[in-house]
Amino acid sequence: MNKIFALLLPLSLLGASCSDEPAVWRIEFETNGGTPVASIEVSDGEKAAKPSDPTKEGAIFDCWYVDSALTTEFDWDEPVTASWKLYAGWESEVDAPDDTSSSSTEEDGPFTIYFRDAAWWNTAEAATSVSFNGEEGLGERMEHLRFCPTENTSIGYNYWSFEIEDPEQIETITFHRVNGDGSQYWGAATVEIDFSEKGRNNLYDIKETTEAWSDQGNFVSGVWGVYDPDDVGNPDAESPEQEGAGAYIVGEGSFVDGEEWNESSGIELSVNPSNAQEYMALAVSLAPGDKLQIKNGQTYCGYSGIEAGCDLKGTHFESDDDGNILVKTAGIYDFYYKVPSNTLWISVEEQA
Repeated sequence: MNKIFALLLPLSLLGASCSDEPAVWRIEFETNGGTPVASIEVSDGEKAAKPSDPTKEGAIFDCWYVDSALTTEFDWDEPVTASWKLYAGWESEVDAPDDTSSSSTEEDGPFTIYFRDAAWWNTAEAATSVSFNGEEGLGERMEHLRFCPTENTSIGYNYWSFEIEDPEQIETITFHRVNGDGSQYWGAATVEIDFSEKGRNNLYDIKETTEAWSDQGNFVSGVWGVYDPDDVGNPDAESPEQEGAGAYIVGEGSFVDGEEWNESSGIELSVNPSNAQEYMALAVSLAPGDKLQIKNGQTYCGYSGIEAGCDLKGTHFESDDDGNILVKTAGIYDFYYKVPSNTLWISVEEQA
């Protein structure tokens, strides 16, 4: 593997001594899920002593990089004249090549690419599709591997995978947020990613990003990393607190009295006295053209969250282009929102 060495100053200097004493620089290490490596101090102009490599289950240590995108290797033979933060690069034990001297960063034969989404991406039944080389459309649906909870059992992130038959033909890659069967765009996508920048990595990760909806100009950028098959999120995640109402019907239209898509002008749901895991809002009057979602903290439930067995789905309600619930038929409705599964059941009391 060809190595690219860092000859430029780092973007962020941690400081130097202002006295007459020779400067002492600090090198810190981000192991990206590996065993911790203690920071070291190096006198100005001296070479740093490379520490022992960290270890990580299911992965083989590659090298230390000067950037979190893992594109430029730190040169241990260069004199240290600034402070650094270095980032560990990893290779999957499964995908790591036998000959590490090869200059190619691509795999021979099929290659499995992984994607880790973010909490705002994984609205109920939202899926991920992938396209290549700037092709139009949404590309192909990725395989869902698992949901990993963080704060509670309805908030977290997902892992997805897709097998690329001929990675040498791939120049760019884009991930799209879509509906359950991968046929409808759901408002968020990554930038068009240079596939060659992955190096020895096999995972594109947006878990820590906050940019979301592309119709607001926010195409998502993430970082390359190594897929961790043992990551299951927070194993101690609990169901959301049920004390008091914490879910709201928000949206735009006849039922909104004030600012649209805001909790304060929405309809507050209450805890169902016969089911502590369920919120409900009874006798909600809706008109054709109204748009709505259920908002529970940072979790949203739109049209795809209406349970498949609900006979009003597709008749009284349909999905708009953004996945919201669009009212087709005026009426007075009862809403039952199931918190653990982030799903919705709607029944009609009276149809206009």
